[in-house]
Amino acid sequence: LRNLFGDDLLAVIPVYDPRRVGKLLGKLDETYGAIHKLEHRLGKEDREGDKNDLEGGLKAEDGGIVQPKKGKKKLRAMLDRKGDEKLALEMEISAARAHALENPVDVAALAVFSSHNAARLAASGDIGLVPSIDMVSEWAPPPDSVNFFALSGSKAYQRKALFWSIPFFIALFVFPIGALTGALANLTLALCGGTPATNPIYWEAYCDSSSAHVLGFLLTTIVPVSISAFWDTFVMPLCCQQLTQRLRMAPSLAELDIAITIQLYVFTVFNTFFLGVLGGAAVTDIGTAIEDGQFAELIGESLPAASNYFLNYTAVHALFTNMFRYFWPHDGTVLFQGLRLFRLASQPFTERERWIIRSTPSFRSARHYASFLLIFVIATAYANIAPFSLPLALAFFVTSWMAWKYNAVSFYQPNYESSGDVWLVVYRCYVATLGVAIVFHACVIVSKKYFWQAGLMAGVDVVVLHLGLVYIRRNIAKYVDAFPLQHVPPFKIFDPSCVEEIRQLYTPSELRAGACGWYPEA
Repeated sequence: LRNLFGDDLLAVIPVYDPRRVGKLLGKLDETYGAIHKLEHRLGKEDREGDKNDLEGGLKAEDGGIVQPKKGKKKLRAMLDRKGDEKLALEMEISAARAHALENPVDVAALAVFSSHNAARLAASGDIGLVPSIDMVSEWAPPPDSVNFFALSGSKAYQRKALFWSIPFFIALFVFPIGALTGALANLTLALCGGTPATNPIYWEAYCDSSSAHVLGFLLTTIVPVSISAFWDTFVMPLCCQQLTQRLRMAPSLAELDIAITIQLYVFTVFNTFFLGVLGGAAVTDIGTAIEDGQFAELIGESLPAASNYFLNYTAVHALFTNMFRYFWPHDGTVLFQGLRLFRLASQPFTERERWIIRSTPSFRSARHYASFLLIFVIATAYANIAPFSLPLALAFFVTSWMAWKYNAVSFYQPNYESSGDVWLVVYRCYVATLGVAIVFHACVIVSKKYFWQAGLMAGVDVVVLHLGLVYIRRNIAKYVDAFPLQHVPPFKIFDPSCVEEIRQLYTPSELRAGACGWYPEA
């Protein structure tokens, strides 16, 4: 770089790997929690001991005998051991922090230039003798958006991680949760449709019993929506985040969010919606449709069969889920509160644990855009066969705007910005959603034997969508691609004295003196 840019290059700032220190800080945080619990229990024992001493003094006057409270010595011994663990971990953290600062990673670095022209030239792409192999460059993300975990991965590691992660991604995306919920939503139709003579799986005990109506309502309405909501809210975002982070391909947290946004969108459209539509038909009709080669007709005929499930899904999210966010805006808080209610998670004993439960979360947009677009694809795909989906979707977006405006302004703490990149991804997903709706509308028309009308509608609509993408690319995307000036730190970028300040800003929080847990330096 010095040979290429000369005096325009102010400094090359090394990138440090904070993973080992982060793991040790996690253990230290758990140790602090155990110490606080032991202190709480010991204080409770002391208070009960004082009460027993008072009762013992009163009983001694009457000749009675009071046994001393047992367990205090054991608690003090455990507290001493945890104190020793804490000291040992603090020494280990200091040594690991010093080792990380002395041994930066050798696959990434930050370059500081004295002029924007030199910086733009360096960030233009490939640098070196062999393009894409010697050195690949790009704009550095803002300090609060750097994904230090990914910067420690080499290209060879990324290729190997991608190879081993593909089977897990495939299993995650094709797991038939959508087909399961769709089949449950159409269970009554499959079991009770027709007569015992015409329906080989007709179940008289279920269909002809009045007491089974409540069970049928739970199985076809409440259970499918609950399963789908739990899977989309907790399982998929966590799995996608873990798998994507293992690849170490996203140098910034914003790029990580973009990757997860795309993954969750593909899952919701393919698994939750498409398999949900086919789930009910799979119970009875899919075998016949495949044998006859009438798959498009099957899709068109399956849309009305699955309408009840998707209408219930939209209504629950519009009238319950969004409004519930006013009281419990963070999904993780709701989950762990439910686990604590059924004694499946430990109860908060100390002020520290209560503070952790009620601490202000940061906003993670990737997990929410896919759910918005799922409601949108439901509304657009069902607009011509279940018009009631449109007012339900409108109610969902109105309540979403109310709840999320409150959360973003008054609840969530500020987070990193993507400088418009997430907006572009969401817009492209929005256009893809319109394309999915076009396909399903065409399938409905095909099921009515209007073939050329379906083809004409699909062809015209696809051209209109393409023109919209071209317009956005020419008039908006080019400004998003330009490096935003708000990313320039608030100091004189041309002053060589700012290098040390930049170095401090881009030092991982775990490696700074005073970092003590999940919220470093808080």
